[in-house]
Amino acid sequence: MSEIETRYRTAKDSGFNPKAFVLINPGNPTGDVVTKEKLEEIVKFCYENRLLLIADEVYQEITYEQPFVSARKVVESLGEPYKSGLEFVSIGSAAKGLLSECGLRGAYIELRNFDPFALGQFAKLRTVGLCPNVTGQLAVELMVNPPRRDSNSKEVCDLYEKEKNEILDNLITKRKLTNEKLANTYKMTCNPMFGSYYVFPRVHMTDSAIKEAKKRGMEPDSFYCVEMLKETGLMVVPGNGFRQKDGTYHFRMSSLVYKHDELASVLDNIDSFNKKFFAIYK
Repeated sequence: MSEIETRYRTAKDSGFNPKAFVLINPGNPTGDVVTKEKLEEIVKFCYENRLLLIADEVYQEITYEQPFVSARKVVESLGEPYKSGLEFVSIGSAAKGLLSECGLRGAYIELRNFDPFALGQFAKLRTVGLCPNVTGQLAVELMVNPPRRDSNSKEVCDLYEKEKNEILDNLITKRKLTNEKLANTYKMTCNPMFGSYYVFPRVHMTDSAIKEAKKRGMEPDSFYCVEMLKETGLMVVPGNGFRQKDGTYHFRMSSLVYKHDELASVLDNIDSFNKKFFAIYK
């Protein structure tokens, strides 16, 4: 919270007027999961500073050791004045959970405590889209209303739970592998993944690597990622696209798209690449 407050005050002192706080939980790109206690601090901070809280919770079905807690649940549990005095938005998506995994595009958005005029403008904006996303809507319906044993057959419920658990177990296995491998990768540190399927490793760039990047007119982490692509064929996203902390260099990668053996090979290749890269740029 001290970091958040510092950034907010710095923005205000620089002539900006912050209007909203965007919370991505579980995290992208970091794979973090925010605790209930931290959520309470964020809700209070937003209320005190009249900030719209936008809770992007599209990865909520994919958590590992830390349980997911929704921002709405925290707002409700805190009671007044937050329950009726804080404007906030909740976002969920079938495309980022267990049902579609970046396939079918379907989502919901809930707006709480908005002025009626603002709600009317939002509804007007939505009516511009004349073509309904029928398959995406079906996916969202299944996401918010999954098979239940009190209303569906045993066979349907058993199949749903079996497939859901298979997907989660696969993600848990790959998450463990990713955490272990990156923790032991040369010239790299990484916070463990607790949710979603992203990690945001920090690459400890050397002065010579930073100098070479500047010589080529590139950000150091972009230079690193391009060289990795050339050497290994692995495409990752440079950290400068995520407003990383000044003086640090990261990249984002996902564990979702690989089979277990493929992911192990990819992570080993990153370690091998780092050893070659930093042998050149000592």
